[in-house]
Amino acid sequence: MARAHRFTLSPPRPDDLSPGRRRLCRTVAFELGRGSYATVVLRALGQ
Repeated sequence: MARAHRFTLSPPRPDDLSPGRRRLCRTVAFELGRGSYATVVLRALGQ
């Protein structure tokens, strides 16, 4: 099992890439050990 270190999640803010739409975005930052995949962590966040 991979463990994410130094995990931060920003507060929601308006998405600058979708002007005119009411979408929000967040920034996620974390560190993983060698051989770990960020897509696994991001997929777990979506569940």
